[in-house]
Amino acid sequence: MSKILALAAGAVTSAALLYQFKYEIESNTDQIRKNLYNSQYKLEASLPSHLRDEKPKLPTTQLDDRPKLPLPSVSKTEHYVSNRFIPSFKSAWNENVTGIAQYLINFDINETTKSGYNNAKTFVEENLVNNKK
Repeated sequence: MSKILALAAGAVTSAALLYQFKYEIESNTDQIRKNLYNSQYKLEASLPSHLRDEKPKLPTTQLDDRPKLPLPSVSKTEHYVSNRFIPSFKSAWNENVTGIAQYLINFDINETTKSGYNNAKTFVEENLVNNKK
């Protein structure tokens, strides 16, 4: 039961961390965009009047209202997980489960018990009986 609890705690923790990283990346990206816009505005304001446009260019939408597009690294990670990691993990899982099932099907309890008994008997005879002589 403790393994299930540990796995659940790990999943919740990793989900929280991923959410926090996503939030930080989005807020940092917005901050960078705002800084770039402010720098562009200051640069255009510093130009001589004959090179400057009459009205400063504003972004087509407000920076915070812009729909958030998935970042390439996040979408690449999602693509990798869904198309490569999960199928390979599933394949490895199925191979291991099939191998364990085959082992259990072919397992001969009588032969294993007999060989274990003979090995234990030989060990006792060699180590304990021979030491008494």
